Amino acid sequence: MLKFAPHLKENVERRRQDLAASPSRTGVMSVRTWMLGDQRSRGDLNGHQAESDEDTTYGGSDAAPRPLAYLLAALGFCEQTMISRWASDRELQLEDVQIETKGYWDRKGGHVEGFEPTGFGRFTVRVEVQSPEDADTIREMMENVERQCYVVNTFKRCARVEHTLIHNGDEIMATVVGESPSDAP
Repeated sequence: MLKFAPHLKENVERRRQDLAASPSRTGVMSVRTWMLGDQRSRGDLNGHQAESDEDTTYGGSDAAPRPLAYLLAALGFCEQTMISRWASDRELQLEDVQIETKGYWDRKGGHVEGFEPTGFGRFTVRVEVQSPEDADTIREMMENVERQCYVVNTFKRCARVEHTLIHNGDEIMATVVGESPSDAP
């Protein structure tokens, strides 16, 4: 069974009260990166170090994850954070939560001069939850996660985000938010 620290529920409640008292706030997050050479970079992410590199097909040395892997990881990490907050607040029992994210882009454009720039036009998110909770409870949790996740809310403004929810091996929900650009795969 996944464990959630007792203070997590208290933090969620405190945040709820803070927002009710003063709902209009602007948050700022900052990350600093610097080049190490070739296509390898290092970043300071809120006091944590991370590195990035391209794989050898793109001229990198494959010494670290590609930059776009962090983008996809951010989507999974954010949803897992929202799941933990919801589960803690509702005292849900979760045995395991795994998320697979994929990003799709048109490969005929890209980072080569003379070709049309491109970016992700669609994301898919497969959330697998093992839990003794009933399917309606897990579905309600994921509906909330989709509404609250900062990364989903950012991505859906410029791309299509498709979710599939698997509960104890059964697909119980599929949703789509946002729109793909007309040229997205």
